[in-house]
Amino acid sequence: RYAQVLKGTFSQKMPDWRPVDRGSFDKFIQDWIAAEVVAFDVETTGLEWYQSDFKVNSIAFSLSDKAGTYEKNWAIPLAKSPILSHELQVKLLQELTRSTGGKTVRGQFAKFDNNCLMRCYGVKFRLDEDSGLAHHIVDENSAHGLKLLTRQFLGWPDYDLTTKEKKGDTKLSKLLAYNAYDSAGTRQLVPIFIKKMDEDERWLYRSVVMPAARAFEEIEQNGLYVDLE
Repeated sequence: RYAQVLKGTFSQKMPDWRPVDRGSFDKFIQDWIAAEVVAFDVETTGLEWYQSDFKVNSIAFSLSDKAGTYEKNWAIPLAKSPILSHELQVKLLQELTRSTGGKTVRGQFAKFDNNCLMRCYGVKFRLDEDSGLAHHIVDENSAHGLKLLTRQFLGWPDYDLTTKEKKGDTKLSKLLAYNAYDSAGTRQLVPIFIKKMDEDERWLYRSVVMPAARAFEEIEQNGLYVDLE
């Protein structure tokens, strides 16, 4: 891997993806219905989701069957160059979150992504698996950034953007591609890390870490009462 980085040669090409627009909307819905695994990722105007001027620029989904034998990657513009009004965006996201029953939902430190969606749209996905938290269990002493993990475990080149670009100061196509790569990488990494866990680590991941992550979502959104005495 180190030699690949130095030479600029990588074993895998970046995954294909499509933007959701009026012409491709029906195909996206068909792919969504058929999918058994869903990974999601949002791109935002910043990190402070509780600020009044905060917006979600786009959301991306990576869809596959349980075995990962196929993948469909989609990116939807939201606040940046929207194809739907905010009211219709809310209705779409409400329907998508409602229709995840029976699907496995993955994210990368997606407590943040869910908080962003709750702040702007009043919805969130039930997070079943998290690539960042899974990698922390596998190796708590290494960095857990998504770009690093996709290079190390998937053989991808570095596709990172600048901070300004991540906040939306770039072409829509470039932002949506970045968003789609994030969700695709997240979906592919989770089974790799789960396979590296032993039985006790898998129990810790599924029975303690993931429920705790969901609980912290609620705490960050609603606060936590503390008896100071």
